[in-house]
Amino acid sequence: MDVSRVKNKYLYLTLILVGLIIIIIVILATYTRPNMCNKPECKQDPGPNFHYDGRWFHVQALLPLPWQKAEEWCAERASRLVKVTPENYQLILHGIVSSLPVQYKPRIWLGAKFNQNKGKWKWVSGTEEHENSPWPRPPRNTTEKHCLDACFEFDKQLSIGTHPCELYQPFVCEFECDAR
Repeated sequence: MDVSRVKNKYLYLTLILVGLIIIIIVILATYTRPNMCNKPECKQDPGPNFHYDGRWFHVQALLPLPWQKAEEWCAERASRLVKVTPENYQLILHGIVSSLPVQYKPRIWLGAKFNQNKGKWKWVSGTEEHENSPWPRPPRNTTEKHCLDACFEFDKQLSIGTHPCELYQPFVCEFECDAR
C-alpha cells in the first residue's frame, strides 16, 4: 500500500513539474519576441507582426483609429502606414489577414489619401499614383476626405476600397528596417 502511494505522489509531482515547464515555455515564447529591427529608432509594439520582402509590418488591430491618427501613431514609432502596389498587395494583405483576429477583419487602413484637386491617390511615402491607377476612386460628389483601405470578406477574398478618413479602423504600420 505504501509503495503505491509513494508512486502516485511521484507521478503527481512529475505531472505538476511538466505542466509548470510547459507554462514557462509558453510564457517565454509569448513575451520574449525579439526586436526585428536593427535600428534603435525602430520601435516595435507587441501585437501581430510579419516580415515580407525586406520590410517589417506591425498590425494594430486592438486600437482602431481614424486615418490621420493612425498615420501619426505609425510615425511616432519611426514607421508609416503600409504602402501596397498592384504587384504586391495580395501577398502583403494575406500576411495581414493571417495576423488579424477574426473579429478585426472587416477593414484596415492603408497608407494612401485621395487628393480631390489632382484626382490621384497620394501615399504617405510621398509618391502619387498615376491617373489610371488600379485603386478605386471615392464618390465624386462628396466633401469628405477619402482614404484607401483593404476589405476582408469572410471567404478570404481581399479587395481594396475607399472610405471616409474619419472612420475608426485597424491599420498596419510598415517599418523599413534591416531584419535580422
